[in-house]
Formats: sequence, C-alpha cells, structure tokens
Amino acid sequence: MRELLDGWGTTPTVVDSVVAARMALDKTREGRPFDVVIIDAAMNGRSGVTLAQDVIRHGPGRPGVVLLVTAECSISDMHSSRDLGAAHYLIKPVKATE
Repeated sequence: MRELLDGWGTTPTVVDSVVAARMALDKTREGRPFDVVIIDAAMNGRSGVTLAQDVIRHGPGRPGVVLLVTAECSISDMHSSRDLGAAHYLIKPVKATE
C-alpha cells in the first residue's frame, strides 16, 4: 500500500497497529486532519473496523475520507462499512486502478 501511495506522489503516515494509528490521529487535534485515512480491517491490537468507527464518529480531527481495506470479500462487511460511514471498502491486494 505504501508503494502505491508513494507512486501517486503522496506523503503517507504509515503505522502498524491500532495504538500507533490512534497516536497519529491524536496529533491531528493540533494541526490539519488527514485528508484520507486508510484502515486495514484486521489491524494489530484491535479491530480496524472498530477504529474506523471511532474515527468517523468521534474524531479526533475527523478525516475527509475513511477507506477500509480487507482480505475478505463479504457483502455484509461491505454494507457494514458503508453503514458506519466509510467511503469505500477495498479488497486486498489493492491495485492502482481501484
């Protein structure tokens, strides 16, 4: 994912756990929120879906767009992600055309 984002000329903040994601998001309280937050549904430490729900509903520094990424293709998960406010639900491996 990082290579894909780098290839688009973005400057991503990449973390490897829910705790690290929460810390990065907390820093946005003092500055500009992220334009896009991409969350793996199966993150270390806690459900990425729960993290996405927290980010969308409670901030901090609510991002413009939240995307969920998962290895599973489930219609119910896709609907659940939309219901909680995620803009898109992407299936791994994510391709540049998606």
